[in-house]
Amino acid sequence: MIEEISSLWDAIISIAEAAPPLELFVAMSVLPLVGVPVSPFWVAAGIRMGPVVAMAASISALAINVALGYWLANRALRGPLSLWIAERGYSIPRPRGASETQFIIMIRIAPPLPLAVQNCILGLVGVGFGRYMFFSILLQAAYALGFVWFGYALTGKKLWHIVLGAGTLAAILLGMNLVRSALRARFRDVEPPLT
Repeated sequence: MIEEISSLWDAIISIAEAAPPLELFVAMSVLPLVGVPVSPFWVAAGIRMGPVVAMAASISALAINVALGYWLANRALRGPLSLWIAERGYSIPRPRGASETQFIIMIRIAPPLPLAVQNCILGLVGVGFGRYMFFSILLQAAYALGFVWFGYALTGKKLWHIVLGAGTLAAILLGMNLVRSALRARFRDVEPPLT
């Protein structure tokens, strides 16, 4: 049983190590727009490219992804979705100022939301593009760092590297959870201005 798991593990690492970097970059940029989780791509980038190049590629792919996601939600889908929502008696809220920043941060650190859903929500609400890009890349890059480092650690085949990589990922996820809890507590009693 352990030998089968070990051989499966080696096969997965071999596939990631053989992935062409350009195709991996394109996949990281585009596939999350249709709901494919981005974290396996970050792990594969860490395995294939090493931590420095993988982080540069991941942040670049992330910038492309969130910009395209915003455009799709804010331009291409906003009209039809606004009508659909209005037919049900609702409207899309528009946070402004500090509440806009708070909204972006809360959506970006929401644990189970896929990147495509985050992009769609923020684009539909129409948050400011510059603020959207800044906080989106900043917060998602922290997640990317954890997954890239974990992927890189998997190539070392030393248990302490893997444990350190998993610990780094866990620390980042825990840190995001603490930030989310602090923001929730801070803004619990404040009603954000919506227009």
